[in-house]
Amino acid sequence: MAQTCHDLATNEVCYPKFPDGAELIVYRGPTANSNTVDVYINRHLPNEPHDIGTIKLSPQGLKHSLSDCDGDRMAIALASEFPHTAAEIKQKQLHDNRYAEIIKPEKKAYTGSFEQIALDAMENKIGLVASPNYKVMVSHKLGIWDIFLKLVCSSFKVI
Repeated sequence: MAQTCHDLATNEVCYPKFPDGAELIVYRGPTANSNTVDVYINRHLPNEPHDIGTIKLSPQGLKHSLSDCDGDRMAIALASEFPHTAAEIKQKQLHDNRYAEIIKPEKKAYTGSFEQIALDAMENKIGLVASPNYKVMVSHKLGIWDIFLKLVCSSFKVI
């Protein structure tokens, strides 16, 4: 799960289960393009709690991945295990290769009684948003996605 850490630089994450200084591929789905897949430097922070199942990112890193701290789950892998994919991701992140930035809409507060909110939550419509995003990824040839989706499904640890 993603958490904010103000002691990290934009290109850093804190994930204690992987070596300090290692490059990590980090991804949060769904996403419409390669902007939100990136390679970060893992930085162990001695005074940061080692919360199981969390990855810490800078506020800029969270924004870059279109994440927030309300339960977003991230896929993470050692870049050294996927050197060609990591190189392709780095290439896609160069300024001239990036897509226009995605502006994430503000979340709307729940309205109504507690009972109505609970009933509405039982009919969660999030899948209706996620499915079109995945269709966009699959229907457009973005190069990295065929490889990356296989990696996400087979080799990444989702936290």
